[in-house]
Parts: sequence; C-alpha cells; structure tokens
Amino acid sequence: WNLDNMFKPMRNITMICVNGQCLGPTGNQQGGHWFLSLSTGARIRRHQWTELPMPVEVINRVNALGKAQQMPKTLTFGDRHAHEIQDTLNEIDSGSNDES
Repeated sequence: WNLDNMFKPMRNITMICVNGQCLGPTGNQQGGHWFLSLSTGARIRRHQWTELPMPVEVINRVNALGKAQQMPKTLTFGDRHAHEIQDTLNEIDSGSNDES
C-alpha cells in the first residue's frame, strides 16, 4: 500500500508517500484504516491510500520487523486489546463439503 500523507506548506500542497501494510479499519465514522509503516514499524492511521501489488521487498521487510520484535513464526489472531485468540483442533474446519 502506498499511503498518502498530505502536508500543506505555505504556498502549495506537497504529497509525501509512505509504504505500508494495511492492518484494518480504525472503526471510526471517517473510514480511516490502520497501517504498518514499513520504514519505521509504527502503526499509523490514514484516510487515503493507493493499493499496489505486494513485492518481495515488502514481504521481507514485514518478516524482518516481526523477527526484530520476536513475533511467533506462525500466524496468530488477536482481539483489539492484543490478546491472542486461541484455536482448538475442534474449531478447525476440515474443508469437507459434507451435506449430511
């Protein structure tokens, strides 16, 4: 994602773009979304962005940020308070399409 930052200097508007990964909606009425800044690793909120293909450099950067923060190597989900949501084997869909 290319995040559009709008800054208004004295005479004209300059657009500065930041590369980031979308984390999801902020939940407010303005329709903003949270993004992970790939340059700083910070969580930032934006209302405008341009969707771009996911290059290998972005995947490598996200992996490097996760490793630096000692994140688990598996995909985990959490609630809005950063509490991990645990899965059990009984909750995992086997993928079968049984209609019995």
